[in-house]
Amino acid sequence: AFLQKTPEEQGRIEASSKWILATSFIRDTAEFLHRIPKEMDPGVYHLNGNPGISFFELVKLVNDKYQKGWTIVETDKPNRDNRLIDPRVKMPMITEHLQEGSHHQVGGA
Repeated sequence: AFLQKTPEEQGRIEASSKWILATSFIRDTAEFLHRIPKEMDPGVYHLNGNPGISFFELVKLVNDKYQKGWTIVETDKPNRDNRLIDPRVKMPMITEHLQEGSHHQVGGA
């Protein structure tokens, strides 16, 4: 919703090249929420599909993949890595879905 509304409301998207967010595609998240209780021991698990790209890089990939035509402005805030990496969970990376030739669907795209 943020990426859809922001350019409509503000004419651009400001995106930090210093912010690495914890993110994944909803289809992957749903699959792992279903699989983990069936296949793994009880416990706390962290889901993450970001291999380490910044929010700025992510927005550029989405813009290019889905030909959105957004104006993207690189910022340096926030400056943090929000990922909680759990080596037990091997989710597909968002970059796999955003590569050229991938047919992963995004709502509203």
